[in-house]
Amino acid sequence: MRIYRLAREHRQAERHSAGADVDAALATQATALNTSREAVDLRVKALEAYAAKVRTIDKLIDQQRQLEEAERRTDAYIDLVAATTADTLTTEQVRTAEAEAAALAGPLADAVRIARDAAALALPTPDRAGS
Repeated sequence: MRIYRLAREHRQAERHSAGADVDAALATQATALNTSREAVDLRVKALEAYAAKVRTIDKLIDQQRQLEEAERRTDAYIDLVAATTADTLTTEQVRTAEAEAAALAGPLADAVRIARDAAALALPTPDRAGS
């Protein structure tokens, strides 16, 4: 990578400096190296934040998938309860669980959408990379 090559050359030049004028020029180059390092650090931090958001999105998507699977199986549980007991309270509990799963699915889908939008903002795009 160019920054490493230039930093190595800069260190070499500093060791063999011939005087104050050379030191002044090297100081300007050191400032340029530091500015470049800071820009790289910011880019790395943005990528790390993006990766964290992607992990969060992955977990939310997995939760959404699991909720949808649980909702698809609800009828089988209702049928099982109906076949094994006439207890309307138990059937009502399963229906309540189904309603709770359905109620959670909407906000979870919204959270996934919001997390995706945030992730898109976290990673610099080519048109914003120079800013």
